[in-house]
Amino acid sequence: MNNQIDTTSLMPDLSSHRLVYAPYPSLETAAQPFPPDNLAYRLVVSKNMQDLCLQHRGLGIAANQIDFDAAVFVTHVQSEMITCFNPQIHEISDDTVLMSEGCLSDPGLYLKVKRPDMIKASWEDESGARSQATLFGMDCRVFLHEYDHLQGILFTDRVGSVKLKAARKKQSTRFKSAMNRIIDNG
Repeated sequence: MNNQIDTTSLMPDLSSHRLVYAPYPSLETAAQPFPPDNLAYRLVVSKNMQDLCLQHRGLGIAANQIDFDAAVFVTHVQSEMITCFNPQIHEISDDTVLMSEGCLSDPGLYLKVKRPDMIKASWEDESGARSQATLFGMDCRVFLHEYDHLQGILFTDRVGSVKLKAARKKQSTRFKSAMNRIIDNG
């Protein structure tokens, strides 16, 4: 007799999950580790998250951005989209770069964020195998942005209040301008 429990029915159905926008509780909460025991579910999660990332034209997307409490995100490494389960950062460069960032969960907001220019990181892939890489430049920046999401840290937390207030004002102006164009062409 097989005493194993089928955990597939206990896993959330991601097809109903949609992008959430700041402020939202899951965006400010650290994600739980992704369970290692269901490889078929990893494939479903990976596909759903990659589809959502493409749908929203993002460089990456983290599980808590779709209100899914699991340590998993999608990012690009050397132009290839990958899904990172239970990622870890092992080394961070002292060299930093100040660069403009945006976030799918805070549309129209762009902030200059200082981040390390190199990290050594590891993650589990869809099969549960551990992968590792040294990431530089944009690959590094996006990995760190998505990793922050899993820690409950938003890119708005990485800048001072004066810069954030000025950027929010620009965001509001862009939004109003876009709405006026829609109304005028409507």
